[in-house]
Amino acid sequence: MHRTDKPVDTASPNYRRFLLVLAFVPMIGLFASFREVQKIYTVIGAFIFPTLALVLIVFNSRSAWVGRFKNHPVTVVVLAGVLGFFLWLAVANNEV
Repeated sequence: MHRTDKPVDTASPNYRRFLLVLAFVPMIGLFASFREVQKIYTVIGAFIFPTLALVLIVFNSRSAWVGRFKNHPVTVVVLAGVLGFFLWLAVANNEV
C-alpha cells in the first residue's frame, strides 16, 4: 500500500457527486414513515454486519495481503461469534 499526502480536490466532479449523494439520498426517508425507515435500516444492517465479519475473517487472515496487520486469533474468535450470533438469529426467527 502506498500512502500519498495529496490533499483532497474539493473541486473535482467525483467529490461534488459524493456530496450530492450524501445530502440527497437520506432525504428519501422524508417520504416514508419513521417506522418504515427504521425497518429498512435494520434489514440493511442485518446483512452488512455478518457480511463484514466474514470479509474481515477471510481478507485479514492472509498476511500476504495485510502484512503485520493480520488478524489476531482473538479477533477471529470474536468475528466468528458475530457470525454465529447472526446465524442463531436467522434460525431462531424462521421457526414457523
